[in-house]
Amino acid sequence: MLRKTTQIDTNVSSESMSSKSFASNVVTIATGTAIAQIVGIIATPFITRYYGPDAFGLFALFTSIASILTIIACLRYELAIMLPKSDEEAANVFGLSIVILIVITLLSIPVLMVSQQPLLQLLNAPELGQYFWLIPPTIVLTGAFGTLNYWNTRTKQFQRLAIARVMKSFSTTGIQLGMGVAGLASGGVLIAASVIGQLVSTLALSIQILREHLAFFRQTITRKGMIAALKQYSNFPKYDIWSALLNNFSGILPVFILSMYFNPTVVGYYSLGLMVLMLPIGLIGESVAQVFFQKAAEAKNISQTDLKNAVEYTIKPLLFLCVFPTLLLLIIGPELFRVVFGPMWQESGDYARFLSLWMCSVFICAPLSVLFNIFQKLHINLLLNFLQMVARVIALIVGATLGSALTAIILFSVVGFISNDISIIYLLKLSDVSLLKQARILLKYVLLSIPFLIIILIVQYIPWVNDSGLVILSGILTIFYYILAMRNDPEILDPIKNFTSKIPIIKKFLQ
Repeated sequence: MLRKTTQIDTNVSSESMSSKSFASNVVTIATGTAIAQIVGIIATPFITRYYGPDAFGLFALFTSIASILTIIACLRYELAIMLPKSDEEAANVFGLSIVILIVITLLSIPVLMVSQQPLLQLLNAPELGQYFWLIPPTIVLTGAFGTLNYWNTRTKQFQRLAIARVMKSFSTTGIQLGMGVAGLASGGVLIAASVIGQLVSTLALSIQILREHLAFFRQTITRKGMIAALKQYSNFPKYDIWSALLNNFSGILPVFILSMYFNPTVVGYYSLGLMVLMLPIGLIGESVAQVFFQKAAEAKNISQTDLKNAVEYTIKPLLFLCVFPTLLLLIIGPELFRVVFGPMWQESGDYARFLSLWMCSVFICAPLSVLFNIFQKLHINLLLNFLQMVARVIALIVGATLGSALTAIILFSVVGFISNDISIIYLLKLSDVSLLKQARILLKYVLLSIPFLIIILIVQYIPWVNDSGLVILSGILTIFYYILAMRNDPEILDPIKNFTSKIPIIKKFLQ
């Protein structure tokens, strides 16, 4: 139900700030995301046996090019949907975002036509040309989904997003597997399946939102209101769009540089490793970020103390979740990929073990990064992202000129880890969160991990233990690690008990 007043009800805001509400909203999104991710996790070992590294490489190049354009699709005005105190003003930001999306999509068509051949030659991927026409539909679908998503988050209808993600996962994975079984596996199929999946999820979300809010949009959205929003939130296209472009471009730099210096097959190895590491970010990180943005935006309108509490409540579970898997992957990355995805993907495991350090920092930094928007520190974010991109370019080129894709990826990961840590420290200080307290939490989880990791290291060098046995043992030890960590930390265990209180077996086991 939309608020009819232009002022947030402090009682409602206070209630929504409660830990129970936050946890409930995260679980709502995470449940739908979990279903979507589980489908992907189950399907990926089969997909990698139908589609080779060259197909994944072609798909990675397509999505990388499209992602640059989708960043500017709404000129970042969609982020401002969360900020107004009144829904009437937010609706005009929503309308402005849709108008800009249509204009940008139309403008992208001639730009892509002119740049297609030079770009394909630069990337050493002429086979990508036949799929360039799918980029504009990808832009409009992704931009529309993002705009709808932020409106959906503002109105706290998190279940809709969960449904949309599940539908996207089923449709994308179903097409990929079906075409693979039919003997039609190719990079083009991966691209088409992704576009169709985005179409399904965008339609699912838009139908639900428009069915409830279309009358409100018609009544509220005006040309005058959109012009006012255009001016009021002009910092987003002035600063945040460049920051987002730099951040996105620096993130996909390995795809372009590995393709330029090596070939799409190397890109395929890298893209699978990155895709696997992105799974926890999609499962947990995005769910937390979605709810944290709404929670932090409200908290900022109440007090600095409420915002500090929101940040502290968010960061600890992220540290709890990411430390052990990161250290584990550093040890058994190649063995894990050989067992799960097939022997041909061992090189992806080599890449993933070093990328895991970077992705751990991304897992923590991604939800917190919305604080740049909330504090209107977009110019600082732009500067940090610019410096990060420069450092990443240097790291990748140094590694590539040495003739080693692995060296390039290691240097890239180290630079990403350091730059994300700088952003995290800045945002924590901005929120008045104690850095020493967070460092102690991190150290606690690292020390708790050491005995389990030592066992895995010892077993790794026992001749009669094969890769499958090592992976199974690692999975068992991971379960024991998290059980021990939860039992020794009531601040982590209590939310888990709340989430699982209706599941008798888990409830009894945790008591």
